[in-house]
Amino acid sequence: MADQKAPQMQATLGLTGLTSNAMALIAPGAFLWLTFYLQATEGTTSPSMWFGIVVALLLCLATAVAYAEISKLYPGTGSSYYYAEQALLSKDKAFKYARVAKFIVGWGSHLYYWVYPGVMVATTGVFVGYVVGFLYPTFMSGSNPGPVFMALVAVVFSFFVAWIAARGAGASTAVNLAINVIQISALLVFSVLAVGYRANHPAGVPAFQYDSQTLATYSYQFQAAKDGSTVRDASGNPLPLLDKAGKPVPFTIDYPEKDASGNFLSHPTIASKRWLYRQYDHMVQHGTAVLPGSDAGVVRLRLGASEKFIAIKNDCNGRYCYLNPRRGALIAMVECLRNLVCAGATPLAMTDNLNFGNPYKPENFYQLKECVAGLAEACRFFDVPVVGGNVSLYNESPEGSIDPTPTVAVVGFIEKESHITRQFARSAGHRLVLLGGAPAGLGGSQFLGIIHGLKTGDAPAVDLAAEKRLQDLLLSQIRAGRVASAHDLSEGGLLVAISEMLFGPDCVGASVDLSRFAAPRQDALLFGESQGRVIISVAPADLPAVLSDAGEAGVPADDIGAVTAEAALSVATGLGRLDWAVSRLRTGWETSIEVAMKRPGLG
Repeated sequence: MADQKAPQMQATLGLTGLTSNAMALIAPGAFLWLTFYLQATEGTTSPSMWFGIVVALLLCLATAVAYAEISKLYPGTGSSYYYAEQALLSKDKAFKYARVAKFIVGWGSHLYYWVYPGVMVATTGVFVGYVVGFLYPTFMSGSNPGPVFMALVAVVFSFFVAWIAARGAGASTAVNLAINVIQISALLVFSVLAVGYRANHPAGVPAFQYDSQTLATYSYQFQAAKDGSTVRDASGNPLPLLDKAGKPVPFTIDYPEKDASGNFLSHPTIASKRWLYRQYDHMVQHGTAVLPGSDAGVVRLRLGASEKFIAIKNDCNGRYCYLNPRRGALIAMVECLRNLVCAGATPLAMTDNLNFGNPYKPENFYQLKECVAGLAEACRFFDVPVVGGNVSLYNESPEGSIDPTPTVAVVGFIEKESHITRQFARSAGHRLVLLGGAPAGLGGSQFLGIIHGLKTGDAPAVDLAAEKRLQDLLLSQIRAGRVASAHDLSEGGLLVAISEMLFGPDCVGASVDLSRFAAPRQDALLFGESQGRVIISVAPADLPAVLSDAGEAGVPADDIGAVTAEAALSVATGLGRLDWAVSRLRTGWETSIEVAMKRPGLG
């Protein structure tokens, strides 16, 4: 029998194989980097990300077909995916759908083939780009990371990996094994380096923002128009976002927050309702003194030569009412009053909108009866008259009844415009004071619902006498001119309340120390929704008087931190420090409902 000579790799075919290997790595690696970049810049899983993934999968299919054709030129090379390549070309049929099965297997093999080196290429480009951009901010377009530099690194690294693969195509088993070990080890090493870099460069570290229009980078945040576009000067350069002192707000490293399934501030219950209220005219006759979005809206009444102000607030928590109908309704009323007082108003009167299921079902009738009893108890205690209301029953679906929802609306009176108080912190250096004590308990909380998918436990306890002392104290301090801003603790707890105070127009941050509180559970301290708690910001000169008056009134008061000029939230806890860039938190809070409501063709 004549000896069969091993096929020889021709020079041109070797170049073809090298190029094909490189392109197979560059294409998916580029798309992986693109999707990473889009997520990092937008903070959400955008449609363009999914488009990039689909295109990458199509490239994977094209790569599989191309390799199947190349395998004709290199028979018996010993490739680890040789049989998958041949399966795509085989004409033999063992059963009816054999060719389809072989095609799927072949594509799946190449899917794995480009995923791990593609990730390696993308990770290498990102990591090297970050390091070089950090050390040499003006190198290769000057961004941090530099997309031009990262693309160059990815291309060079892809050809290097492809060269290794081409060298091992006709080599021994030991050489192929060594090459695979080198590739996988490189992937692990670069992944560890990338994770280590991110761990040592948390959100808030100064960075450079890349502008695709000018192809340059800037150390400041860009001004945004109402439509979300970047405001530019006559030369097309992006204008800086200015802080209260008129200085550009530095651009800092931000990382994507969790989406609506895991991020408190992006959850519809907690997120800004701006998308909803801007659908309607909330500036009727220019009489709105405080726009929606604060603890309470305030409208101006022009009475001849004088002006008076009316504060308006709606409230209810269906989760509480489901778990404990009487207490849940009591909380709806008490929280509504607390929000009015945070705005500087004295509560005057209330109306309600009672929403329940079929009252002929005993459990639904029980909920209705108990909720009405809870509202009545709160109204009697605070001496607030009920001037109207309506009832909506039989609110059910095949899945069951809605949670009992006794919505209340209360109006309050503000004597002077100087007494109007908003929830947003305004001045760096102001102290943050927690009135009412540290939160404790997670029953019925959004933490249990969002993080653990649970609606369980009892609704938070309500001490009406303590609540009245808190509200009387807060109103007296506002009228004394000592309170710059005030915000109550409700859905999401302490951490959410502090965050929401930073989402005003002044681009401030906060440094908070909660490590002093001997909380048995840190999650209950940060996310517990205990009632009768308010955070206020006061000037340092007013802090002693506020703390003294709180002590005399029997209201716990704790100085927990300060408003900062840097737009970052830093919280010290018993388990360590937590840090966020306010801009990233605000993006999720401000845009999540609008993004969720977008429909194709409707904007």
